[in-house]
Formats: sequence, C-alpha cells, structure tokens
Amino acid sequence: MSKTKRIIAIVLAVVLAFGVLLTVLLIMKMNRDPVNVFAVSDLSMTSYWGDSSESYGNVRADRMQDVYVSDTQKVTEIFVQEGQQVKAGDRLLSYDSTLTEIALARKQIEVQRLELQLKQAREELAEINTYKPYTPPAPAPEPEPEPEPDPGEPVEVPYLKGGAGTAQDPYIWLWDSTCVFTQDFILKVLGTEQTAYAVFQQRQDNTPEGEILSSWAIVFSIDAENRISFAMFEYTEPEEPEEPAEPEPPAYVDPGPQYTATEIAQMKAEKQTQIRDLDLSYRMAQVEYKKQLAEFNDGTVYAEYDGVVTAVSDEETARSESSPIIRVAGGGGYFVTGSVSELELEKVQVGQTVFINSWESGGFYEGVITEVSEYPTSSGYYYGMGNSNVSYYPFTVQISGDAALREGEGVSIELAAQQEETGGFYLENAFVLSEGGKSYVFVRGEDGLLEKREILAGKRVDGYYCQVLGGLTQEDYIAFPYSKEAQDGAKTTEAGLDVLYGY
Repeated sequence: MSKTKRIIAIVLAVVLAFGVLLTVLLIMKMNRDPVNVFAVSDLSMTSYWGDSSESYGNVRADRMQDVYVSDTQKVTEIFVQEGQQVKAGDRLLSYDSTLTEIALARKQIEVQRLELQLKQAREELAEINTYKPYTPPAPAPEPEPEPEPDPGEPVEVPYLKGGAGTAQDPYIWLWDSTCVFTQDFILKVLGTEQTAYAVFQQRQDNTPEGEILSSWAIVFSIDAENRISFAMFEYTEPEEPEEPAEPEPPAYVDPGPQYTATEIAQMKAEKQTQIRDLDLSYRMAQVEYKKQLAEFNDGTVYAEYDGVVTAVSDEETARSESSPIIRVAGGGGYFVTGSVSELELEKVQVGQTVFINSWESGGFYEGVITEVSEYPTSSGYYYGMGNSNVSYYPFTVQISGDAALREGEGVSIELAAQQEETGGFYLENAFVLSEGGKSYVFVRGEDGLLEKREILAGKRVDGYYCQVLGGLTQEDYIAFPYSKEAQDGAKTTEAGLDVLYGY
C-alpha cells in the first residue's frame, strides 16, 4: 500500500471513530432521565415578613348583633331561623334567668375595679416613660440597710382590719380574688346602719401590714324596703408618719430610684402587656355587664337592626364554644382602629389587605384598610408601638361579618410590606446560581427543555431568600442548579415539594 493510501485510511478511521463517539454521546443525552423542575410560586413569597409591622386594636361591630348565652340563662324559645329577615325590635329569643341583684352588683363592681386598675396602669406607664437611664456615681460607702417592717402573720380573708364605717374613717377589709360580695356580707358591713363606707385592700400574702397590691372604696346603702345600693367613692390611703431622717454621711448622696436602660425597657414592656390585658378584661367585663343588665330587666332579646339572621346555633354548643347563639347582620361588618408610626406611614394605604389575629380565639382573618387619618393621635403608644418620640396615625380596617369576632375583643393587625412595582418577589436562595457577579437560574423554557437564564437580583434576606426583580416570574418552573443533571437542553418533568424535600 502506498504512503498516500495509508494516510487516507488513517484519517477515515479517525473520522469514523469520532462519529461513533458523537453518536454514543447523543444517544446517552437522549436517554438521560428528565430533570425535576419545581413551581417558582412554591419556592417564593411576594413579601418578606421582616418588612412587615404590627399594630393593635379592639373590635367594634357595625350593624352586627351577636347574642350570647351566659351560665345563668336557660333559653326557653328561639323566635327566628337562619336566613330570616328581621326588623329592629323583633323578638330573637327568650329565656328564664337565675340572675340575682347581688350577682349584677358584683359584675358592676368588677367593671369599676378594672377601670381603676387600667387607669392606674396607664399612669404608671406615663411615669416610666419619664425615667432616664441611670449612670452610677463614683463608689461611696452604703448606709446600713433598714430592717424590713414585720407584715405580721397571714389572716383569713375577708378580714376586718379596722375603721368606723364613715367617709372619714371607713372600714378597712382585707380581700383577695376568692372573696365575693354576697348579700349576707353586705348586710354584715352595714350592721345596724343605713350607710357604711368600706375600703377593700389586697395585701401581700394576706398579711395585715403587707404591701398593698390594689384597693377600691365602696359606700353601701339600704333603704326602708331593704333594697341595697352601692357606689364607688374616692379614698386616699393615709400617709405613714415620717420618721426623723438620720443625717447622711458627708460623702454619700442618695441618687433616688434609678434604672438601667435595659431595666427601663423591660418595665415598659411589662407595663404595656399589663395594660393590654387589663384593657381586654375591662372591655369584656363591660360587655358581660350590659348583657346581665339586659337579662335582669327583661328575659327577651330583641333585634337591634334591620337585617338578616345569618346564624342560629343550639344552646349547648353556643355555651361550650363561647360562640353566639344568634347572629344578625345588618349589612355592616366589623371594624378595628389601629395606629402606625410616622416612620412606617408609607406602608399603610387605603384598599390594602391586612391580617387580623384574635387574642381570644386565635383565629386569623383578612381585613381591608378603609381609612388612614391625616392627623396623628397619641393613643397608639399605649400598646407599645415602639418609639414614644414619634407621632402615630390611626387607620381603620374593615372585616367581613362572617368573621368569628365579638364586640370589644382585642386583636393584632399585621401590616405586610407592599409588593414592589417591579413585580419583585423573594426566591429561596438555594435555587439561585451566582457566577462572576451575576445571578442565574435553570428554568424550563417554552420548548420544555432546561435553559440557564440570567436574572436581575436584588437584596439577600437572612441568607435564605434572594429578591428577584426581573428575568423570572412565579409562573415559571426551575431546577435545583447545583445538581450535575442541571444542564442546558436537559429534558424536564414537573415535581412537587414532597420530591424536593423527601417526605
């Protein structure tokens, strides 16, 4: 064989081998298992929770009437059925009542006591807000500690500590949460008199000289027909006689009550929580008192509005679940007024959807902002909205009448960040490939095959999410980019999150 023919044969062999190899690789690529792709909507969120803020408020009903059944009520007849049209003044239900005048008086006292406690707590918060962080002075010798006063041995309550029953010298009774105002007790306080003044104190460990935790003053009266009445009256605890002050050591100056910044912040948080709980208890007690007052006066419940009966429940279910036995909708719904600081005012817009969380039931509901005030209010900071040095603006949220809410209950309002005008969203960071300062994803193309696509990335959030501002939509499907199967041109198959996370 000539040299030329030998060269031609070698070249043909190389070309044939290359063609065979290329054919094998093409067959392998065609037979490769398809790559799993997942819905972007399942791996993303439209807004980041850290951009949201929270407010608080109390529910008020607008042309909504909920009828509840108390433990003292026995329903005798329900006059309406679900879907029925009613007029204001129509009978809804009637019941027998075991409510007594003394029980009604106890509930009224509870309402007044909670009102006083709420007022006192708000005054204490106002005082805490004036505190400045304490800077310790140079070390100085401390005075000898004063011996603690002996509060005495605990006594059984109610316990009469003293007093003459007059406005100037009222009876002093030790009290606790287990004590109740029974008719016999009130008659005991009155004795042979027509009027008696009494102060009720809760003291530390029920000891006569223990620290006073709370107190309230009541004047009781009884008329010629043995009808008992009462009212709250103002009483100021007498100041303890001041003992002669001992001379201070020359080098020591008493700085007075001082707290660190951390202690002040903790005191504020605790007092704000107490105010929130007291406010809820006070409003609920008001509702209960109004119900019991109506129950005491008349054993029939009437429609307050023209409307439609949207729900009728049985007595046992309503009582066990604390749900309304009858609900009448007059075309309104529920409203909540919250407040937002001037620093976050741009997050609140009319028509914006917010989320409502009930403190009583734990239920979550959607609401829509219907109004944002142009004028600030000072009441928002009572609930610990954050910075007492900025103004707060009230806004109103409307909630559907289908929500399981009740007049006066406390709720929280979550204000989610508004979606950006670019249509941006937050994608799980693990699905974003970073190369050379750019960001990519492996996305299923229109032909159903995988393609590597550059996206416009924004901020990274906590290392878990990447903000996507362009190049990808929530209707797309993407693959995990760090697997060896993720390549341009790979076949794809849709998969759920159970495949991704292996459950």
